[in-house]
Parts: sequence; C-alpha cells; structure tokens
Amino acid sequence: MSHRTGPSAGACLIGLLLLAAASLAFASGPVRLTNGDWGPYLEPDPPYGIVSQIVEAAFAESDLSVLWGFFPWSRSYVLARDGQWDGSAAWSCSRERFREFYFSDALLPFDYVFFYRQGRAFNWQTANDLKGLRIGLTQNYVYGDVIQKVKESGLAKLEVATSDEINFRKLLAGRIDLFPMDPIVGRDLLARQFSPEQTESLAIHPRVVHSANLHLLLSRRVAGNGRRMEQFNAGLAALRQRGDIKAIVDTLPSGPAHLSVNYDRQRLAIRCEFDIETVTVGSALNSEGRVSKSGSTHDIQ
Repeated sequence: MSHRTGPSAGACLIGLLLLAAASLAFASGPVRLTNGDWGPYLEPDPPYGIVSQIVEAAFAESDLSVLWGFFPWSRSYVLARDGQWDGSAAWSCSRERFREFYFSDALLPFDYVFFYRQGRAFNWQTANDLKGLRIGLTQNYVYGDVIQKVKESGLAKLEVATSDEINFRKLLAGRIDLFPMDPIVGRDLLARQFSPEQTESLAIHPRVVHSANLHLLLSRRVAGNGRRMEQFNAGLAALRQRGDIKAIVDTLPSGPAHLSVNYDRQRLAIRCEFDIETVTVGSALNSEGRVSKSGSTHDIQ
C-alpha cells in the first residue's frame, strides 16, 4: 500500500520565503525602459533629456530606479511591446499602442508643425492645401487627423523614412517639400546635426498639424506593470503638485535651438483611454543589451 504525503512544513516555509524574496526583488529592482534620441525631451547622454528626468523623478517617489536602454525608435517600441523591456519613453496616444501598453498620465505636450525650405511660397489651412506636395514622415510616428486625411485621399505623396535626421536631409536636398516635426525637437536636431547655413535655409509654418501629449508606456506583457503604472502616476501627480516638473522644464537652455516648452495644464489633463480588448498579459521575455557604468544600455547598431 503506497502512501502520498504532502510537502513538509519546512518546504512550505522555504517556498514562502523564496516567493517573498522574489516579490521584494521585483519591487526594488530597476524599471527597464527603452528610449531614443528626441532631444531635448529624450537624449542618449546623461541626464537623458527633460522627459527622461521627469520619468526618473516620478518613479523615485516610490523608491524605484530606472535603467535606460537607447535604441532606434522602431526597435525601442518593439522591445518594449514584446516584454523584453518593461516599457518605453515616451510616446503619444493611439488605439494600436493602447492595445499593447499601459499609458501613463501625460508627461508633456508637444505639437507638430511643417518645416519647409526658405524661399518657397507655402501656406496652408486645410488638408486640401497640401495637394500635390511631397511630405516626409518618420516611421512609427503618429501624425494625427490632417496627415491621415492626406493619406486616405491621396492628396499628397507621403514618403516614410527611418529617422527625423533623414527627413531633414531629404528636405534640404529638395527631395520632399514638407516635414511635420515638433519645433523644439526640430530646432534642437538641426543645431546638433546640421550647419548654421542649413538650419537658416529652413522655415517653420506656425499652423499646428497635430497636437498630442507624451506618455510613458509599460508593456501589458510584463507582469506587475499595472501596479507599476499606478505608482508612476501617483509620483507624477506629486511632482506636478510641488512644481517639480516645471522646474525640470525650466532647466532647458535658452537660445535659437529652443523654444518655450508648452506646459498647458488643460492638455496635460487629457488621458489616453480606449474601450477595446487588450492583449493577454504574459511573462517577460529575456532581456538583451549591455549595461554601461552610467546605468544605461546602448544599442550600437
């Protein structure tokens, strides 16, 4: 006659201790976030841009640190979406992204306007005014209703490139006519990567193409990210109430490369929400990349 016995009390105690240790390690470990180059908001060199600083400060309110991984934007999105990293900073709201990620409350607002070459007679009020023009877009960006209408109607030719820098080079070379870009980010990129003569050869149309907010994204495939987002939003609210976010924004240098950052509290109150079925939460995949001494991970491809 065989006998089956349950686990001993000692084994149960060991299991509970291991579970507690794992939970503690998850709670105290760094939040691993992908990032990219969209200065002065997001930058691969310390202190990583003003939006990255806001993200770090909000998590610090819950005693959580951040480990940054810097990649091309398309790869940053996929690594976070698939759970190989916990999340990504920072992105605008869209239905497709909402299916894959928890969205934070708004970090900062931004606007897209058209850059074009000086000397060109250009003005626009509606999408119909863009008829026949060549418009450069950057892969995986969300450009809003105007560009969507142009795409659906075929009013203009849309050309997608893999980076903002490539689009600026195409604009300067006359291969495209317009490039929608945040003016602060655009001027920062031009100041860093292009000559003063090239920068001065471009103009900005003041009419806004698309307005949105930047958000932190945490993958729905990473267990515990729902709770992490609650902690993050609580920290973000505390920063905003104390005026810490405005203080971070005010650290931006003055000069021709920078404009005044929009800090519209009404826009910041807009949340990213959709009533849709989201993906099933699964376990995180293996991490990749190398950790540098500065606490960031850099993709060198």
